[in-house]
Amino acid sequence: MDAKTDELVNRFLLNKLLAEERAEVEARLFSDNEFFETVLAAEGALIDEYLQGRLSGDDLIRAETLFQSSLAQRRDLEFTRKLISAVQEQSVAPERKRLPAPGMRATAANISGSASNRAARRIPIPRIARVGLFVAWLLSITLVGWLIYLYASRIHRDIEKMAQRNAQEMRQQLEAQTHANAELNKQLELERQKRSLAEDFVAQLKERGLNDVPPVLLAPTSAERGGTTPTVKLKTQSTRIHFQLELGVGALHDRFRVIITSFDGVEVWSRDLDATHVRQKRLNLILPANLFPYNDYRIELKRERENGDFDWLADYTFKVRK
Repeated sequence: MDAKTDELVNRFLLNKLLAEERAEVEARLFSDNEFFETVLAAEGALIDEYLQGRLSGDDLIRAETLFQSSLAQRRDLEFTRKLISAVQEQSVAPERKRLPAPGMRATAANISGSASNRAARRIPIPRIARVGLFVAWLLSITLVGWLIYLYASRIHRDIEKMAQRNAQEMRQQLEAQTHANAELNKQLELERQKRSLAEDFVAQLKERGLNDVPPVLLAPTSAERGGTTPTVKLKTQSTRIHFQLELGVGALHDRFRVIITSFDGVEVWSRDLDATHVRQKRLNLILPANLFPYNDYRIELKRERENGDFDWLADYTFKVRK
């Protein structure tokens, strides 16, 4: 990263950016892995500067606010402080070992020892201290790098989990909305069909001419020819016949199937009707008069079950004479 980016990151950590600049930096943290690692490294360097007393004034106040803003940052600060203390103790310990113990005095025997004894007493303490300090520094760098890697990995996993959760919620909402739209379309289609049938029925009632046959009331009966079967007398100019089929108690249903056949077994007319054709517990049928020449007829009425099948409900008979 260049100096401009380093300055931007430092200002971001010390909360010196404007709201627009800070929003851009936060968005970049989620999209640019290299920039994210730069911010983590800058945060570690800022901790070192703070603990070593190289910050002052407004920067010191802002750094303290940053490090106390979350539990994770306080832990990182405490860890780095202990690490620096350990390194300092490693560098001071060899110097302490070189100091003579209290009460000890150099004697002539100590000074006049053999050359071999003096060589044995010459331990390269400074070199050992440097090696220990280097090892401690290397271990600290490795540990800090590992902690940064774990921290970045955790953030990456959290972001992935959040994205997966959001995607799952969006799919569930979309499925729910699709299902609701399908149900709404189904209800609208049913209402449209009912309205169309009702309008057709009303139009048929309005279009009935004066020469049509008055409503013929039919009660359920046995399907036998002759007897007390109602007679419909058609005029030459008659165009329609209005049948009213009486329905028994509990026979009001959403859908019916009507089949009209002659007693000779010839089917004249059939159709499925809904409850819009029911008025005052009577199923109304308005049919063209030319469908019914001189003959005896049977009307078979069925009702729809929950599984979509139709069961027999009642029979009606009538005869047409001219």
